[in-house]
Amino acid sequence: MAVVTGGAAASAQPPALLPGRGVEVFAGLLNFHGLKPATVGDFARAAPAGRVLVVVGVVPPRNPQFDALARDTLAGGGSVLWAVDRGLDLGVVLNDRTRVAVSDSAAAVPPGSDCLNGRLDSPFVTPRPPSDAGRLLGAAGLPLPPDPAAGLLDGLKRVATQSPGVISLSPGGAYLWRPLADLPPGTTALGAPARARREAVAVAASSGPAARPHRALVVSNSRALSNQLLAAEGTDNLAFANNLVVWLAAGGSRTACLLVANGSAVPRFDDVTFGETPPVPPVPPAPPLPDFLDPAVQSKLTALANETLGKLENDNAFNRLLTGDLDKPNRLRDVLKSLAVALGAVAVALVTRRLLGAKHAADHTPVARDPARPGTADGAAKQREEVLHRGDYLPLVAEYLRGWFAGCGAAAKGALPEIAVRRGVPDKPLRDALRILWGVATDAPAGRAARRGAPYSRWKQLEPLIHAVQAAHGAGDWRFAAPKEPA
Repeated sequence: MAVVTGGAAASAQPPALLPGRGVEVFAGLLNFHGLKPATVGDFARAAPAGRVLVVVGVVPPRNPQFDALARDTLAGGGSVLWAVDRGLDLGVVLNDRTRVAVSDSAAAVPPGSDCLNGRLDSPFVTPRPPSDAGRLLGAAGLPLPPDPAAGLLDGLKRVATQSPGVISLSPGGAYLWRPLADLPPGTTALGAPARARREAVAVAASSGPAARPHRALVVSNSRALSNQLLAAEGTDNLAFANNLVVWLAAGGSRTACLLVANGSAVPRFDDVTFGETPPVPPVPPAPPLPDFLDPAVQSKLTALANETLGKLENDNAFNRLLTGDLDKPNRLRDVLKSLAVALGAVAVALVTRRLLGAKHAADHTPVARDPARPGTADGAAKQREEVLHRGDYLPLVAEYLRGWFAGCGAAAKGALPEIAVRRGVPDKPLRDALRILWGVATDAPAGRAARRGAPYSRWKQLEPLIHAVQAAHGAGDWRFAAPKEPA
């Protein structure tokens, strides 16, 4: 989600600076999630279940009209949010034994607390974990009561406040209130007597019965939703405000919104507009590296090299590179001459040293080794190296296939044994492939075409055939049939 200041009405003008204590950014979030500004009259005529009442800032003297709207909205299953600094008492609104209030004095945060930019007047709130009762119910496998506000602060550890108050909770009525976040440990309300000090609650929420589920929330600080803290770097306030709006709208079922900022209704929500962040274009895949052993690639490289050399020869580039202008010194020619002299001297020294250290040739004919006699491990390694130098993979392929066929239960000798193929598996392609590979391993007629030497290109043709037959054997698609017992 991206934010654009200025709004649709001022799109042709440069964006204006927003007041730090204003609520234009929060109003833009309301607009982005489909909540429409309503006048007090329109809000009162809307169905309570479709209302969202938001009170932000300084609480004016008791306004019976706003109290009645909040009470009717909660009773009818709507949403209400109070984000005020101090002086809030919801006793008249709730109209039961529950008491929810924000202290008249600011909170005193002890030194060393986690605060924005290290300022003690801007502490971060601490999300509360689930209650002990909830954990016990979950461990016992009992169903937990629904708590729509449980995820408002999930993963958000840097929601900042500025000169916050302290929420006082006294449960006992029809409204079930639960603290969601606290101020730093050791916080107290300034001027409150020690016996009256309570937990330093910063955020509390309530949800109603399943028949008419209302959503109510109290934040003990209006600055937490101000333009200044929503745009501050290193805070989670914008994410928290976005979660709040989504929670208040209840999945888009509530659209009529009355936003009261410092006692006055806000008539428009589009001074700041939000839009979906464009997706990051995918990184194109890297082109595959050419296979330099592929004959087609080698042919193209050879043609390119020949073409380049032909152009250089036609332009007499090599001669001009060596001779240059006879009237002018040619540094490259001098360097090549010096290099040729140095290489000649080194070659003469190496040949002389080899001649001086040479021994007499043997005066007897070496005895040929018996082919049936196994050689040493070093001799086998040299033999394999010679095979690879010749570019003929056939001896290695045949040896590998003989060992693999032996592991499958048949020595690679004579004709191909009887094969049992599982029902439903194509029979002919599998038998043809086995006949070719058996011929490669045993020099049978079926494999002689493949045994006329096996360069790398031929091996690349046999390799997928070997893998396919091995995979089919591993899946149980075929096996060598047991030899028939003589009658």
